[in-house]
Amino acid sequence: MTGLTSQQVTEKTQANQTNVMPKPNARTGWDIVRENVFTYFNFLNTLIFLLVLTTGSWKNTLFMGVVISNICLGIGQEFYLRRKLKQLKAVTLHYHTVLRDGKEERILSDDIVLDDVVFLTAGEQIPCDMKILSTEYLEVNESLITGEADPVSKNQGDSLVSGSFVVAGSCYARAVKVGKDTYYASIIESAGTYQKMDSRILMAISKIIRVMSYIILPLGIILFLSTLYRDGSGWQEAIISTVASVIGMIPSGLYLITTITAGTAVMKLANKKALVNDFSAVECLSRVSTVCLDKTGTLTTGEIKLKELVSYDQNSYEYLRLFAKAFPVRNSTMEGIYQAYGDKTQCTWDSLVPFSSARKYSELKAGGHCYRLGAADRLVNSEEVLKTVSEKMAQGDRVLALTKDGECMALVVMSDVLKKDAQEVLDYFRTENVDLKIISGDHPETVSKIARQLGFRDYDRYVDLNTHPQTLECYQKLVKEYSIFGRVSPEEKRLLVQALKANGETVAMSGDGVNDVLALKEADLAIAMANGAQAAKAVAQVVLSESDFTPVPLILKEGRRIVNNIEQVANLYLLKTGFSLILSLIFIILGSSYPFAPISMTVIGCLTIGMPSFFLAMEPNDKPVGDDFFSSVMRATVPTAVLIGLFVGFFGVLEKIGYLADATTLSFYVTAYFSFFHLMQTSLPISNWKLTVVGVMLILFFASLFVPDLLPLSGLSGSDYIFMGATMLLGTVLLCWCHKDS
Repeated sequence: MTGLTSQQVTEKTQANQTNVMPKPNARTGWDIVRENVFTYFNFLNTLIFLLVLTTGSWKNTLFMGVVISNICLGIGQEFYLRRKLKQLKAVTLHYHTVLRDGKEERILSDDIVLDDVVFLTAGEQIPCDMKILSTEYLEVNESLITGEADPVSKNQGDSLVSGSFVVAGSCYARAVKVGKDTYYASIIESAGTYQKMDSRILMAISKIIRVMSYIILPLGIILFLSTLYRDGSGWQEAIISTVASVIGMIPSGLYLITTITAGTAVMKLANKKALVNDFSAVECLSRVSTVCLDKTGTLTTGEIKLKELVSYDQNSYEYLRLFAKAFPVRNSTMEGIYQAYGDKTQCTWDSLVPFSSARKYSELKAGGHCYRLGAADRLVNSEEVLKTVSEKMAQGDRVLALTKDGECMALVVMSDVLKKDAQEVLDYFRTENVDLKIISGDHPETVSKIARQLGFRDYDRYVDLNTHPQTLECYQKLVKEYSIFGRVSPEEKRLLVQALKANGETVAMSGDGVNDVLALKEADLAIAMANGAQAAKAVAQVVLSESDFTPVPLILKEGRRIVNNIEQVANLYLLKTGFSLILSLIFIILGSSYPFAPISMTVIGCLTIGMPSFFLAMEPNDKPVGDDFFSSVMRATVPTAVLIGLFVGFFGVLEKIGYLADATTLSFYVTAYFSFFHLMQTSLPISNWKLTVVGVMLILFFASLFVPDLLPLSGLSGSDYIFMGATMLLGTVLLCWCHKDS
């Protein structure tokens, strides 16, 4: 078997017969520009800008500078993020072994061409539609395609479907369909086009913005007509008054600052060697209540060393070498045996059955006998030998049995190499009240001893799943009682995750092997190691590029920071939207002009919302995340918005009946005061950084009062100052009372 020649590969590449999959989800540069420029609110702001220009009031068009800045920031950030992630995603690229010119080569899956001969082994995802040329034994999991979890045995001449993965064994297969012609590609194409990041926060913000988009235009038209015909103002004054109202109701920059903050989080984690598909994964981990850890690759390095051989048959060494020789693609256990004894033997075999997580053993037949190598407690029947097995497991060792026709030839005692930083990770999750579950295919007592060495608090709460019925109801009880689960098959791993979710937990699952794929798919958040099986990386939302679990606490912290800070930012933006909406309704009822000019709303918006939000969004904040983002924002925002609306509306009533000569200036100062008060309240707990931000904003605010002809303010009398002070004092007391429990 020689595979294709270099000339044939070149010809097929030139004919576009390569395995490049269609990417309907990829956005072009034009898509990014279009989605940031051609939006409903940008259209509305442009229309408002043109209307204000007709009045000749240039200073009232300054709000457009904020709009343009938002557009430029959004486009720049998306281009930068796209370029960096393209560079960092190299860790998730899939490589395969192909035969070309009679030699084996490792190439990217995209570089496979039609008729290439590919060597596939356990853990590899099948890159294209193929036909098996030769195999001694092969099991394939097609659950990513069919939804069926049970492995399917494959033989020479059978078809392999792209998107499935090899569970056990190996084969040589020929690529019969590549790229857009594969079955997997047809699924991708039917999935549709690019969708924005899907998260609870972004969905809530999008819902708020969508509702406001329906309200703003009709309400603005009604306010304009009311001001023009009932208040008796000229059309120029009616336009400026209406524009101030509409500008206040538009939550300009809210979605932008949210996506920029989210994108920054993804980039920050990428620089820490954690490749996150999108912000929704970071947000999900910030809400995780239970983390399921696979022992291998998380608590241990995955390297296994042979510690001792307890032999009951003088030929045991020879047959261990035969196992090492018969299975050239070695898992970590077989590699440990190979490193200890090599594969030099004169023995031959008749047939092979590779190791799988479901069986817990590998098998070969030679000379009319059946030899098995696998979990000792599965293969051994002798009470005396089982006693030795228990003693070795009690020391935290992994014990395999080599059997011949059911009789034990030897016990192979092996030890895992612990990860140095695993204890630090376990301690962090414990202090953050995140429940930990260790799930392993090994004997639970062995896992328990390893967990104890790492300082795992619940090391003694372990269970062997083989002793319990495989039902969801049973597992829901087990996950409440135990923290370590041993002898777990791939299907049982998935059922454990289902049980945790059924109990109301938000579950993150880490894993690196084929046996973890089903559970990774089921979890709310899947975390895979870069050196793990391709199939595991294919279903994961987070890939740890250095196969090191230590970045996961950082992801948790970053997720909490982003979620909490976005909530703060939303509190700021929605305050202006809220009180502007209330005031618009009040002044429509009064038949009076809106009490603010556009420049006044621009100053208040920039200094109490826009500018501080960019700084506050970067502040460290790893407190636990609340369950309901929308309700939390409403509780923080509504009292202040209602208070501003009622006070300013009351000033409008007093002006209309003649008790106040000019409500505009009073309204401006009171609104600015409560907006700054809300900014301080949102910034709790106060830090030096936050005090600096608020202090700078206050200085800029007072500076704006002295800019000639900038703000349409008039002087206040002594009684006005007294009245304003009393209003501010009353409002402060009321707001403190409203938020006393927060």
